[in-house]
Amino acid sequence: INSELQFFSCEQEPVYDPKIAQKVVALADLSPGSLVLDAGCGTGYWGKSFTSFGYRTMGIDISKAVIERVRKRSLPGQVFRTGNLLDKSSLAGLKFDAIVCGGVLHHFPDKIDLQQVFTNMTKSLKANGKIILIEPNGSNPAVCLSRTIGRFLVKFYSPRVASENETMHSVKTYAELFKKNHLEILTVESCLHDMSRETKGEDLLLNFLSFVRKVLYKSTWKILPEPYRGNEIIIMAQLKN
Repeated sequence: INSELQFFSCEQEPVYDPKIAQKVVALADLSPGSLVLDAGCGTGYWGKSFTSFGYRTMGIDISKAVIERVRKRSLPGQVFRTGNLLDKSSLAGLKFDAIVCGGVLHHFPDKIDLQQVFTNMTKSLKANGKIILIEPNGSNPAVCLSRTIGRFLVKFYSPRVASENETMHSVKTYAELFKKNHLEILTVESCLHDMSRETKGEDLLLNFLSFVRKVLYKSTWKILPEPYRGNEIIIMAQLKN
């Protein structure tokens, strides 16, 4: 937890593709006025995406500093609270039409912790509620290679690359977690999406590795089948009656 708080305390934010955000909101297919949880909201990007389409959203994040920053630039209709997705009490008593979890679950390396997060989220869904995941695609070999190199860089070169906890879970792992929590998968779709920014010009090593990663992602996108070809995966599931 301390590692995550330290990593996300920086002002640096990922760059998202608005086309993917529009796709995610469209896939959710929610009724007007639905209440959406942005789980592990960070910069509040996914909450903003759903709020801009007329939905009400609540963002929850473990970092007080992040919540304070995102409140200052939020949209009307967005509310926030500090909480840990592993803590049962963080979402106790709340019910949502949908929960969007973008770029969060790969920060939980332990599958027991993953199960607890899924259990807590499922208990906070209304009847027929949906969970939408947008995560690095651990079923893509290029993503797994990138993570292996990232672990080395975090430990010996630059802690700005990633947090030490990051673990790229496979599509199979997420599918098993959905099944255990009585959620029926509706959509599994990979996408080509690079959120990285170029570092300062003098950091030639990181810029070079970023370029190589982009080449690998584009190569796997062309040659591998679904759901392995994209560097990110979108999975949506619905709570069974």
